[in-house]
Amino acid sequence: MKKVFALLLVAGLLGTLTGCQLAREEGAEPGAGDQLIGGVVTVGSISTFDVEAYLNAHPEVLLYGDGEPIQDNSQPIYAEVEFRTQEDGTTQEIYTFPDIEGILFYDVVDYDKETNAVCADSGPNEGVTDHKVGIHVQEFDWETGESTQTIEISGTVNYDATKTPEVFFLNPIYQTEDGTVYLMPGGPGVSGEYDGTGIVFSSEYRQEEETVEGTTTTTAGTTITATLQFRYPAESIRLIQMDRQNRMLDQMEFQPGQAPETLTPAAETAYILVEYCCKNSPEVDRELIPRREESLTTYVLQPSGFFHTQTTQLLWEQEGGTQ
Repeated sequence: MKKVFALLLVAGLLGTLTGCQLAREEGAEPGAGDQLIGGVVTVGSISTFDVEAYLNAHPEVLLYGDGEPIQDNSQPIYAEVEFRTQEDGTTQEIYTFPDIEGILFYDVVDYDKETNAVCADSGPNEGVTDHKVGIHVQEFDWETGESTQTIEISGTVNYDATKTPEVFFLNPIYQTEDGTVYLMPGGPGVSGEYDGTGIVFSSEYRQEEETVEGTTTTTAGTTITATLQFRYPAESIRLIQMDRQNRMLDQMEFQPGQAPETLTPAAETAYILVEYCCKNSPEVDRELIPRREESLTTYVLQPSGFFHTQTTQLLWEQEGGTQ
């Protein structure tokens, strides 16, 4: 059984604590021209700012509160770069944060105004499903002199439903004009905890920049959306092949992480059931994979409590017996 809520965060909204605002020191904000490209979903804040120590040293903030924001002096965490060889022999530059435990996803999006072409250089985005990248462009409005361009990056991450309720954060990732990638810790998080009832809290994370040239105003923005889905860890996983009369043709069972790289279903297979055998789940967790799908995804629990994904390519045979 899966529980879902949306984790949407808004840039500049750094949350509240006992009625006090939390802000960043000068120099800790993303640099001018730096592009929001993704985020890291973590359990708990990774901010290096010690709020408790600050409040102990400044009890008047709790007693009186003067409306002034508390200064968060967390500094950027810079990505390490790896070079991975792809199946086609090309080399891809991969950004990682090895000291951060969580789910990382990013997409460097390039938009050509002349051709309306969109090119996205995506990271491995391990553990992210339903990954989507899009751009929405509103052409120049002669009446208002305005135009907009919005990049939308979204994905779903999965967390262990048997864990103690946690508070989750989406820490934004930026890229500078010279290609340097960094993470800004201490961003806002879900203002509550998962309580097992399904959707709980939501907010939004967005970066916007406005440029003015003569009488034309252009607003460019990026929105990052991470949907958090809770699922129960599986003891084993079954792939069940079914025909058009809903009769079982074949099945295989394996441990999480041991899914085959490829699977050639029987020619008569109309769909595949992915069945998770979960000891603690109150319901049987099943997913139906129709014949038109080129692959299926299974989930592997990590020590962090997040799930990574494993993909199996489906090599469908035609009913005559050929692929």
